Amino acid sequence: GPYEERSALAVDLVKRWTVEQVDAEKKDGHVISTFALQVDDVHLGFLRAAIWPKGPDEVKTAILFTLHSDPALPLIHAGYPLINHARKMLTAKDIGVERLMGIASLPGLCQWVVENKAWERVDETTSPANGFHWVEQRSAVEAVATGRPQPGQKGLTNETYAAAQSAFEGIALEYAALEDVDAESTAMEACGGRLVGIHWMHDKSEEAIRASVGCTASYEFPTEMITHIDLEDQISHHISHPAEGSPGRW
Repeated sequence: GPYEERSALAVDLVKRWTVEQVDAEKKDGHVISTFALQVDDVHLGFLRAAIWPKGPDEVKTAILFTLHSDPALPLIHAGYPLINHARKMLTAKDIGVERLMGIASLPGLCQWVVENKAWERVDETTSPANGFHWVEQRSAVEAVATGRPQPGQKGLTNETYAAAQSAFEGIALEYAALEDVDAESTAMEACGGRLVGIHWMHDKSEEAIRASVGCTASYEFPTEMITHIDLEDQISHHISHPAEGSPGRW
């Protein structure tokens, strides 16, 4: 229904809903917790968190992901109590998370790139990246966004993806920052998450590759000990943490 009706429903339920941790399981050296937003035992939304032991940087890290809500509610409204509850619980002394991150999927990214012909922003002011000239980058961005191979090729090649990566990540950052009441990215930002980067081809499922080239947006939430994630975390000295692995593992 219209946003006004869905928002009014959320306002009506806000005094009655609660957030509970409904599941926790150990998996490959980390713990995955599931939080549910509920009213009278009816689940209205979910959020998952992966909690990792201290890594090479000696920082205990958790990552929030897979934020969902009933379509009757705007995700930004359902996400707010879920994310805030998880933040408080995870950073409390008994669990002791020192760095809290979030991963947001970016459905609709490729469609938005196509509708806005965003590859046209790649021009002579664009720096060479991965050894590719801006003309090659522009052509590659169009190819991966539309899903149509470049002239003379039968399919999208690894070289095409490599040529598109740098420019596409920049476009994806812009897309992640757009306000959308039903986007995980907007919900994370509304709860204090800071957009710090794009993970390229992070979700390798066929659906995600088609919708967003598998890109996800990375967020960092303030904690007592803030360790900023480097915006260029794929190519800088940033020590990759297991929590930044493929969502398919979770």
